[in-house]
Amino acid sequence: MQNIKKFFIVSAFITTSAYPVSGIEKAQINAWIKKNNLNLYGEPAHTIYKTNVLCCKPGSKELMTTYEYIIAKNPKKPWAAVIVDKPVSKIEKAQIDAWIKKNNLNIYGDKQNTRYTTNVLCCKPNKELMTTYEYIIHKHKSDAVKPWSTIQIVPEKVLAWLKAHGYDEYGNAKGTVYKTSPITSTMSQYDLIRKNCPNKPWNDYLKKETRCISTPLAKAS
Repeated sequence: MQNIKKFFIVSAFITTSAYPVSGIEKAQINAWIKKNNLNLYGEPAHTIYKTNVLCCKPGSKELMTTYEYIIAKNPKKPWAAVIVDKPVSKIEKAQIDAWIKKNNLNIYGDKQNTRYTTNVLCCKPNKELMTTYEYIIHKHKSDAVKPWSTIQIVPEKVLAWLKAHGYDEYGNAKGTVYKTSPITSTMSQYDLIRKNCPNKPWNDYLKKETRCISTPLAKAS
């Protein structure tokens, strides 16, 4: 017999919407749903709903997310013991991309001429394919220091500020000509920007600072 459920809005259900759901908990919930053959709301797969189960957050017409609904309905969090891989952050992805580019590696972080006899992305313990980032991180899991961990990624807000105020990607006047790359093994792009802009004007939330204060500041040629 199909499980028929009419959802009634009960305030006790909706208690977690003020707190964002972490990437790890989302992955745990997804794994718990898959393991127990549940639907996307964390309930028996053949449950039929007569109303929108995601309506609504307290004091708001905003819909809950499926994760908020599941967490509110399962306060004991039966997925908490599920072990999942830590999601790869945007910063680490950018570091890996920069490391690959700097060392002229292939998309898997190996030498360009590497040949594979099997699918290198197969498989996680749950038999799902890994992403390229997961594969690279897994391959270096025994390294005391990940080879990309020292690469400094320039925050988007910094690059946006420089562009908006007439500076190039190194914090020098736009139009500056370089005979060789100003980036060296001891001076990253972010190091150079902070050297040229020690006042860090991009952190000025009142938007009063519109220039880099440095001595000297390279002049456009």
